[in-house]
Amino acid sequence: MRWYVPVAMLVTLFASEVHAREDLDVTMRMVLDERALTESVVREIELPEPASIEQPDQARESRGAPGMDMARDARENGREFGQEMAEKARESSREKPDRPELPEQVQDVRDNLPEAAKPRN
Repeated sequence: MRWYVPVAMLVTLFASEVHAREDLDVTMRMVLDERALTESVVREIELPEPASIEQPDQARESRGAPGMDMARDARENGREFGQEMAEKARESSREKPDRPELPEQVQDVRDNLPEAAKPRN
């Protein structure tokens, strides 16, 4: 019974090592001789043609990015809206009347507060 554990560990170790060796051996082989090249099986990987031969800037100008006109218009409209709102806020702050006086009851309560609790005006 005791010998099962070490044997199982050794079998697992050797099996994984053999499996790893096979993968590395088949992954890639460098061919140095032309003679060896003709006698062996060779697979050639063909790369696809590039999508566009034009320069990236030219391609962007020719087809135009979709939605760029709409984005530009939205940016301009947003800027105008922001400037209008800022102007209205400035005007309303100038027109704002002075702060009204507190009612007499509130003033009495403030006067009776301890010094630590009184607001700093």
